[in-house]
Amino acid sequence: QGVGIWISISTIKSNLFCCAKKRKRPILNKVSAEFEFKDGKIVKHKDTFDLKTWATQAIGWKGKVIGGTSYFKKKLQFRSRKLIQNFEIVHTD
Repeated sequence: QGVGIWISISTIKSNLFCCAKKRKRPILNKVSAEFEFKDGKIVKHKDTFDLKTWATQAIGWKGKVIGGTSYFKKKLQFRSRKLIQNFEIVHTD
């Protein structure tokens, strides 16, 4: 007990195509993802992408103006954390 296998995949690069929910704008997001696994489960996941480019595609001119600011990044992180927490509450075993 307490022994686990750690496998780290340093980088996965992908082009993700989706649409922004409310405005149905097409988004092509070039993402670099890092995963860390323990005992067959993801214990850490980090995505890296150009936030300003993503915001411009998702929101339009407002995203181009504020997409690169720390204010926008913090607001997006807060919203994303809440979505993940809500998902975990619903999907907890």
